Amino acid sequence: PDIDAPPLPPPPPDSGGPCSQPPYSSYPHCNTTLPKATRITHLLTHLTPTEKISLLGHDSPTIYHPRTLYLPAYKWWNEGLHGFA
Repeated sequence: PDIDAPPLPPPPPDSGGPCSQPPYSSYPHCNTTLPKATRITHLLTHLTPTEKISLLGHDSPTIYHPRTLYLPAYKWWNEGLHGFA
């Protein structure tokens, strides 16, 4: 993404997922041609410790960092406390 461009709002919740629309689809963690380790590293380096912890529960708030990261809110009933489904 163009770092000189103004921040973009996150896509609407029903848009098909966080990696389905430009410019979000161009973020490294969305690029399926990159190695998984590269994608994971990009994702984890852009999350704060508080945001990482918020992803361990069955629901999570939207995490949005303009130009680098967009993860929509979810309620999937996967808990890090008891393992992952």
